[in-house]
Amino acid sequence: MKYDWNVVYTYPNCEQKVFDGLLEKNINAYLPCHTVIRQWSDRKKRMNVPLFANYVFVYVSQMERYHVLSVPGITRFICFDGRPAPIPEKQINVIRMILDGNFDVTPEPFYSVGDNVKVIRGPLAGLEGMLIQKKGAQRFYIRFNSIEQAMSIDIQTNLLEKIQPQKERQADILSHPGV
Repeated sequence: MKYDWNVVYTYPNCEQKVFDGLLEKNINAYLPCHTVIRQWSDRKKRMNVPLFANYVFVYVSQMERYHVLSVPGITRFICFDGRPAPIPEKQINVIRMILDGNFDVTPEPFYSVGDNVKVIRGPLAGLEGMLIQKKGAQRFYIRFNSIEQAMSIDIQTNLLEKIQPQKERQADILSHPGV
């Protein structure tokens, strides 16, 4: 029987509950966590939180997948082309090696050059543009169609959120039955 690492998607803040539920059913699971410092009004606290929100890794055969979905808090497997996407064991080992090495790990959004993005925080909040690469750095690219000019700025990716291109959003709005 062939076993693969797969990823299940959980309800928000249910990663630990799902992980515990998988272990109770004797399903090999991995929940990578890292330490963060959370600030409250009266104190700071070190907390162990999941590295990848809503993700828990499971090592199962194709026959065991239905057992996984019976664990409360799991919504689905992460799939590509309609099939659960296997994760190479080498990638799981890299995650473990980095976390075991006590590196200062910060999860980052996964963006690609060319993605349409929107600024979600800071003085530029609400501004839409594209992520480009210039001189090896990622930059926020803004087009001014009315004057046929453009500019780009350095920006932290944690201030961005990926969006659909304007034309696709327009099509979604026009095809929406409520409009």
